[in-house]
Amino acid sequence: SNYSEQYNIIRTVCNDYKNNNYILNVNYKPYASNPKGRVYANKGLQNIWSLFKGLIAYDKYYDFDMCCAHHSILKHLCEKHNIDCEELSYYVTNRERSLKELCEFHDMDRGQAKNLYISSLNDERKTIIKYQKYLDFDNEIKIIQKKLVKYYPVEWTIIKRKNYDGDNRYGKFISHLCFQYENKILQKVIKNIKPNILMFDGFMIDKTKVDPLKMIEILNDETKGIVKWTEKEMDYSLYDYVCQL
Repeated sequence: SNYSEQYNIIRTVCNDYKNNNYILNVNYKPYASNPKGRVYANKGLQNIWSLFKGLIAYDKYYDFDMCCAHHSILKHLCEKHNIDCEELSYYVTNRERSLKELCEFHDMDRGQAKNLYISSLNDERKTIIKYQKYLDFDNEIKIIQKKLVKYYPVEWTIIKRKNYDGDNRYGKFISHLCFQYENKILQKVIKNIKPNILMFDGFMIDKTKVDPLKMIEILNDETKGIVKWTEKEMDYSLYDYVCQL
């Protein structure tokens, strides 16, 4: 969404909070195209950019996220079905180093490098780039995309039916599969936690409810062998700017 859309979303959220004694009842639903996939909020903070989220919800919530969610999930599925995933495993274990090296080789920022590694999963076409370590990763992912199909025939059939022209079927299949497992993990961990806001691959919870280190320990124990968790610091840069006005 652009700035105009963000303005309208923020205005609606702020009015909703104000008119409901600063308590919102939010409904979460998946898209009809992937009923077991990510859940999306009908209102609230979920769809607000992190820059503005930090301003609105300043110092109220902890934000817990799955680390390297889709890559970790894909690694788990490969290991489950004995599919070679050496490059993928290396990236999951050494993500910051991998991103740093790609940034230095191609003179790009971290966000661009991160998006390249994400797009590799969701696109069956090979990326045209010169950095050999990334090429090795990308080549392995294209092999994994095709090998996983036979283990998930129902999901593969769904993708084929939606994409009659055959456009990027394997990339969409991996995306579909990862979204399903991401939500499966999220729904499992929140059963006894009762977070305030669901955030796709994580959640936000009132700081008065939990101890962050203990929460990370609980979450990692719940999803051991699949994905690790982190407490992500909110972006307070806009809040600091507004306070100086």
